[in-house]
Amino acid sequence: MKIILLQNIDKLGKIGDVKNVADGYAMNFLFTNKLAEPATADEIRKIESDQIKKEKNKENKQKKYKIILSKLRGISIEIRAKASDAGRLFAGLTEDDIASELKSQKKIEIESRCVKLHKRIKEIGEHNVDIDFGNNLNGNIKVKIVMAN
Repeated sequence: MKIILLQNIDKLGKIGDVKNVADGYAMNFLFTNKLAEPATADEIRKIESDQIKKEKNKENKQKKYKIILSKLRGISIEIRAKASDAGRLFAGLTEDDIASELKSQKKIEIESRCVKLHKRIKEIGEHNVDIDFGNNLNGNIKVKIVMAN
């Protein structure tokens, strides 16, 4: 019996996969636990069209990320932060802080999850910050932290 998985099931498949399973397994376990539904021709066409849409969205995102990465090459931003006389920041800078400063200073909008910091920036000076969009689309920017007056 052909089924469409509604949830990820170990050793069987992922959500949206069309699988061929034993009738008893489908009727007695998968359908009763709402883990799958029967695979009708309409449902299969719908899944295929959804997959095509997902692929187009993925391609569009890849193009967008490549454009953003080309804009990020050689960029440096300056952030003013309160710090002690020793140069330690009172509040460490996070991925969100860097993404928002990039947007306000350079008009480049990226999601904060794409900014990769190993730990919060807690010192004044220049820091290299990695930007990673996944799928080998990555770059870096320089972030200069200066003491606020």
